[in-house]
Amino acid sequence: MGRMNRKRYMERGIGTKGFTLAEMLFGVWILSILAILIISGFRAMKRSLDSMEEQYRSNGLAENLLEVITEEIRYSRNLVIKTSECGEAAIQIAYTSDEYGKDTILKIDASDAEDSRGYLAIVYGGVQKYYPYQSLYNHLRICLLDDETPVFQRDSHENCIVVSFGICNESGEIKATVKDVHIRILNQQGDDASRP
Repeated sequence: MGRMNRKRYMERGIGTKGFTLAEMLFGVWILSILAILIISGFRAMKRSLDSMEEQYRSNGLAENLLEVITEEIRYSRNLVIKTSECGEAAIQIAYTSDEYGKDTILKIDASDAEDSRGYLAIVYGGVQKYYPYQSLYNHLRICLLDDETPVFQRDSHENCIVVSFGICNESGEIKATVKDVHIRILNQQGDDASRP
């Protein structure tokens, strides 16, 4: 009878179906490796998307600020380029604006006197400040390209202002550049010929 029960037991297939413990552990190991690869792939993709978004926003901010600078300088009078207190680079320009009036200053408004990174500011009426596109900055700032390249300088023909600046992130890494853009001064009557 023992032989009969064993034969019936084997005919039913009981004990031959399922996985062994080793097979189960191997399957769990394979699934965990796949999960790690998928998670690390998503993290790399997110870093790449964040970097592309920061580059996109930096380029957009640079274009918008260059447009503001162009509109202000192109129709200004009595231009005087001034150097900053913290160095030799010209980070501000004084002029008479059609919109803001006499003694308007366009400059990089840095939070720290030793730092040349900040916001583009239009100072008018002595103390009032306007920050164009301030909502687009987030953690970005306008900055010098290097210590020797001024933001504002006159070209050799005296009828243009050459503009160069960068857009950098919090760590100071330049993400977008505007270099040697010539802005023609259309309203030159009464223009002061002083240079840096």
